[in-house]
Amino acid sequence: MSCHDQSCESEHSHHNHGHSCCGANCQCTCHNCLCGHMHSDDCAEKSQQLLNLANIAWMEVLKEKIKEHIRATDSKIDEMAKIVAESNREYWHAKMAEGKAKEHYETRLSQLFNHSGGSEGKNKK
Repeated sequence: MSCHDQSCESEHSHHNHGHSCCGANCQCTCHNCLCGHMHSDDCAEKSQQLLNLANIAWMEVLKEKIKEHIRATDSKIDEMAKIVAESNREYWHAKMAEGKAKEHYETRLSQLFNHSGGSEGKNKK
């Protein structure tokens, strides 16, 4: 029976489950025993998660510092951002117009075939 089925206290009723719970004799499979301490498997996993979190935070701080440095030292960054943003807007505006033109073409072609009633050869000479 695991601690998930019943409480640690009922499974290990012979233990005191005070702070002595985390001693060498405890076989508790709980994620967190009643004493509030993590057991070795859980502790290793949690400590690795915390290290990963610290690495991510460190990279985020570094990224912010790099941005600050670029802003402080690159006099052309504002103009470059403006050019890129405007070009991007123009690109997507043209892309959307192209899509609408294609959709319009397909709609007209579909209407032609739907209105012709399947008489493809009717207007041929």
